[in-house]
This record gives sequence, structure tokens and C-alpha cells, in this order.
Amino acid sequence: MKPHVAIVGAGLAGSVLADLLVKNDCLVTVFDKSRGTGGRLSTCRLGDYSADLGAPYILDGSDSATEIDFSNWLQTQPQIEQWSPRVTDFKGDAIEHLRFSTASPRQSALTRSLITGAEFIPSTRVGYIWPELVEEKAGVIVRDDKGKGLGQFDAVVVATPALQAVPLLEAIPRFMKKAESIAPEVSWVHVMVTYSESRETPDLILGQHEVLSRITKDSAKPGRICPENSDVWVIEANKEWSRAHENTSPDVVAQHLRKAFMELFPTHNHVIAERTHRWLYARHSKTDADFLWDSFSRIGVCGDWFGQGETNAAWQSATLLSKALIEHFQQMDMPSDNHLIAV
Repeated sequence: MKPHVAIVGAGLAGSVLADLLVKNDCLVTVFDKSRGTGGRLSTCRLGDYSADLGAPYILDGSDSATEIDFSNWLQTQPQIEQWSPRVTDFKGDAIEHLRFSTASPRQSALTRSLITGAEFIPSTRVGYIWPELVEEKAGVIVRDDKGKGLGQFDAVVVATPALQAVPLLEAIPRFMKKAESIAPEVSWVHVMVTYSESRETPDLILGQHEVLSRITKDSAKPGRICPENSDVWVIEANKEWSRAHENTSPDVVAQHLRKAFMELFPTHNHVIAERTHRWLYARHSKTDADFLWDSFSRIGVCGDWFGQGETNAAWQSATLLSKALIEHFQQMDMPSDNHLIAV
């Protein structure tokens, strides 16, 4: 009988884990509170347009062993394309940059592809995870935030931001304490579709600014479609400004970010569509572990708040936890006769 694993969170960590477990002959069910996959790689709609609301690209250039493994894995994903944007600072000076990768036609295409072999249950908030013995079978019970049963599983993995994981880890106090210790950073993002006949703009702006941290021309990335004389922009506030305005209304935030953008690009002052989003868990401080796994309760945790780096940290955490889960199932003699492959 195949082991059945539930994963809470369809961001990169949860999606990578789902893919690896499915390839190793496990049944996998992925729950997410959103309607789609992606987490920090999610996409938003603006009328007839779309834009990457979270991480606009994946850095691909370090020489560390982990980064090399991550880069090699990226190259095996058919949705991933190289992106060579024109990069400047906020003064307009060119910046030498690392290699960039991006999923096409949008970032969430990567996570959607990775969970293809799993059962995906969107728009579902998991509120309770507890190891229980049901009809003499050990497993983990999962319920939603209203108390409705979602099933009993052979293992459950929480792949959410740390503070969202805290209430789900009550069964393992040391895991809950670890998640509580992680400090998140808030980030305001404003997405705009603009019309202008002027095409003289960089594709990516980074550096020091009193309000902004980054501006990305989303429509310049591989596979994106945008009508002539229109551009899709993702405007990100810096962490200091975001923290100071954490509880400011989205309308007021939009005014500030739009004004900062217009001061840089006055010819792009005709806004076709726009949207403002607050990421409460944009980034995290890091814990020294790579993942958490308790074989007795059969509950694990992975995500980008483990290890080092950003996107690669989520991938590494999920990859290492998948090995621990597969080893656990092998020792329990739970899989079918199909041979487990290495990850």
C-alpha cells in the first residue's frame, strides 16, 4: 500500500516536496488557502493582464554546492528560462548582475507543474494537525479551520511561512517554539499596467531609495504578452518603509508607490489597471536546521525559513525532507513493491 502524505502549502517548498514524493511512489494531497499555487511565486490578474506578484525572478549564479545543485535542478524544469534584463540603480546607472531565471509564462507555472501528480485542494485553510490512532492504524488527522475533517494521512508536512505554521505544530511543542522564533519581514507591492509610447526604460531597477527597493518590468520577462505601448510593472517598497506602513490602508500605499514610480518614469503616467498587495511574510530570518521531522508523530516542516538563501532555501529544505520521509517509509515497509528512486 502506498504511503499517503498531506502537504500544507503549495509554495515552492510544498510543490518540490510533492513532486519528489510522487516520483517515489507516494500518494500526495496538497492543501492551500489560496485558489492557486505559488506562495511567493504567485501571480495576480489585472483585467486582461497578469503579473508575478511575489519573487520576480530566481537568482542563479553562486558557486556554493547547494546553489550549483539548485541551478542544475532548475535547468531540468521545462518552464524555466534565462532572463538577461537591462539593470540599473535608481539613478539610472547600469548594474552588473548575476544570472536570472524565471518561469514562463509566469512564475506560478513552475509550482503548478510540480504538483501535477498530486491531488491539489485549493481554498482550504488547515487548522488542526494531530497524530491519532484510528481503527488501530497510526496516522495524522487533518482538519480545516472550521473543524471539518480533511482526512487521515501517513505523514503530514507543513510548508508554510513560519508564523502560519505555529498553530499547526501544537502536537510538537519544540517545533512550534522553533517556528515562533522566526522573525518575518513585511513587504508592500504595487502592480501597475501603464500606457506610454516611450520604450526607453530599464527592465529592472535595484538599489537604495527612500521608498522603493525594486522595480521590475514584468512584461519584459520571457513568455509574457503585453499589448503594444503597454508595460506591466511590479513596484516594491523597501523593508524600512514597508515596516513603517505595515498597517496603512492599501489605497494610501498605492498613492505613495505610484508617486515614487512616476517620479522615475513621468512618461508612464497613464495607468490602465493596478493592484496593491501586502506580503506579511515576504522574507524570514533563518533557523539553523534544514527541515524538521518527527518520526514518532509523523509530522514534518520545510520552507524558505530553513537553511540559507531565498528560493534555493525552499528547494533545499524540501529536497532534504523528502529523503527523510522516503527513508522513514522504507523502514516502515509501507510502500508498494515499486522501487523507490533516489532524490
